[in-house]
Amino acid sequence: MQNNRENSKVRLAALVIAPLISLSLILFGDLAPDNPKITYTLAIAILMAIWWVTEAIPLAATALLPVVLFPLFGVVDGKTISAMYFNHLIFLFIGGFLMALAMERWNLHKRIAIKILIFFGVSPGRILMGFMFATAFLSMWMSNTATTMMMIPIALSIIYKLEEILGKAKLGSYSIGLLLGIAYAASIGGDSDTGRYATQPVVCANRKYHFSRPCRRCRLPTGLFSPSGSPCWFSWRPGSCCT
Repeated sequence: MQNNRENSKVRLAALVIAPLISLSLILFGDLAPDNPKITYTLAIAILMAIWWVTEAIPLAATALLPVVLFPLFGVVDGKTISAMYFNHLIFLFIGGFLMALAMERWNLHKRIAIKILIFFGVSPGRILMGFMFATAFLSMWMSNTATTMMMIPIALSIIYKLEEILGKAKLGSYSIGLLLGIAYAASIGGDSDTGRYATQPVVCANRKYHFSRPCRRCRLPTGLFSPSGSPCWFSWRPGSCCT
């Protein structure tokens, strides 16, 4: 009860303080005298950041603030900013979310996970392989975070059962390996398609990766398992590789 009161006070304070900070920046700040749009954009960004973190207003309302404020301050016109909300990447996210919700609604994810575990067997090594395979397969269709959160309770129930049978001392670090295996498998499965990570489509759009073009440095084809698909993904720099 006390936490709810404290959260309400924080939200109320953010609801008042954030506009004051943004308004002060607009009135007294001048980041670029020849381009006031930069100051306006920063002020709106600060307002959104504070309201987003504190949830002073619903997150959906905070996300729609640029639709109102950008045309109001002349940063961009309403047609341009509205088109950003109907970007093809947004619909890519929506499609992934709808598919994940449909799987969870009918417990298809649990059926797939259990069937895979039954197929692989019940020995410790096979259980680990089964969990990793099930997690990687599901994360090809769902968000890797949602897949991990879905698989963790199943893994914990098996860990607790093994501890009852074998004991914690004998089980050793197997439980840690199982949990890490799920996390790594979710990342591996998420790399199979653009959209399983929230950052993948954004990076692909901003850097304009061409999935079918070979890397300029290593000559490996891009877009095999990740937005770059080559070792140069880890050492990318503008104008050097996979551009």
